[in-house]
Amino acid sequence: MAAAARTAKQILKAYKAVRRVEVLTQAKLDALLETNAQYKLFEPDTRHPYHVIASSGKSAAKEFEALIAGVLQWELGSGSIAEEIDKVKARQIVDETAADEDLDALRAIQQNVLTEADAAKMLLTLFSSVNVTRTIVSTSIINGDLAILHGKRNVPRHKEKPEVKITTECGDAVREVKKLAKELRDCGNGSSTIRQELEKNQVLRELSGQGKDFAIQSFLK
Repeated sequence: MAAAARTAKQILKAYKAVRRVEVLTQAKLDALLETNAQYKLFEPDTRHPYHVIASSGKSAAKEFEALIAGVLQWELGSGSIAEEIDKVKARQIVDETAADEDLDALRAIQQNVLTEADAAKMLLTLFSSVNVTRTIVSTSIINGDLAILHGKRNVPRHKEKPEVKITTECGDAVREVKKLAKELRDCGNGSSTIRQELEKNQVLRELSGQGKDFAIQSFLK
């Protein structure tokens, strides 16, 4: 039961981190459009890297929700993952704590049962997405992209003021998704587990000469 409760809490913690990134990546784009005269007065240039960043944040949140939708009915010993998440809500009500929008959004996700193989693939896709977001929000990457579009000297003219910093939150999302993977890896829907599917995937990669997948290695440690 302790393991089930821990898994439910980590799902919520990871969801909060991913949703926070979604909000902040959009906020960064909105700040550019609202505070930079070039983008406020004229038709915005959708080639600007902030558009890609905002899209990346949204994609990661959608991928998270699709993964969780597929595992909500999986059993965690004393009940399903959905039931364990409901228990988190029940404890908040009993303790009379403030409403948690992220928890309510998590509980509102429509269930859609996945196979263990599909869940493993979606977990890898999610981990890749949050890593990509963490990479493209770095100042060096943003400056490089803007330099290609407008020239190095003009980079400052194509940023928001004040700067919306999100590198820390993106790093948090990567760490929380990795922790989530380790919580879910021994879960399954009766015929297998995510761990077994990841191991199969790794073996197939090696047999085909692709080498080991870093994400799978980190999930299985």
